[in-house]
Amino acid sequence: RVRMMELYDVLLVGLGPVGAVAANLLMQYSIPRVLIVERTRTIVDYPRAAAMDDEAVRIIQNLDCYHTKTTATTPTTFWDADELLQRSAQLVNRNVHTSATTTTAAKPVRLLWELPSVPREQNGWNTLNFFYQPRLEHKLRAAIFAKENTKNTHTEDTIDTGRQQPTGETRGQVINTRIGWQVTSIEQASAQQVLPRLCPTAQARERSRLQSLKQENLQEDYVVVTLEKVIDNDEDKPETMTC
Repeated sequence: RVRMMELYDVLLVGLGPVGAVAANLLMQYSIPRVLIVERTRTIVDYPRAAAMDDEAVRIIQNLDCYHTKTTATTPTTFWDADELLQRSAQLVNRNVHTSATTTTAAKPVRLLWELPSVPREQNGWNTLNFFYQPRLEHKLRAAIFAKENTKNTHTEDTIDTGRQQPTGETRGQVINTRIGWQVTSIEQASAQQVLPRLCPTAQARERSRLQSLKQENLQEDYVVVTLEKVIDNDEDKPETMTC
């Protein structure tokens, strides 16, 4: 199935820790049209990253979804950095065998080294902060999907936040997610190439916007991205879309 072309202001590829933080910031600053693409359908259950510095923690601290005190009335999507961050890390060898080890008893572990974090008072956080990546990703994705109370395995969602702008104007914000999709091509295009591939409503809206830009001696360049659904089993049907 081929979809008609969709228009977005931002395409975000990858919903790991960096992508999930960026998605939350885009929602927080009311970027109106955002498409999030992630190839894997579920969060990987083991960490591939383990530490972040104090400046990265400060960015997370400034997210709307961050909350310093968890109470009975606080939504479950809110979280505290202390819940996720560890002040030190240990590297251990679990494959240590001694004469006291049996098949039923727990195997002893050998501490190879320990890396403590050093506080940096001017930033309020340690210079090196260790975290468990799957838990962090779950928290960040939960904040993204909180408006519809969806799970991180959903294939696609639309969130209309209707956020209040500083000017007093309320505008809808659309966050579309494509979980289980991948980018197959990226190319530049002109308005003449893009407009005929839009639905009538989007085409009329875009022509009006282009006319406003023309009056200000500005022109719009487009980037056309093709997405393809990842086929994981025989029940999945091939599907593509362009935006």
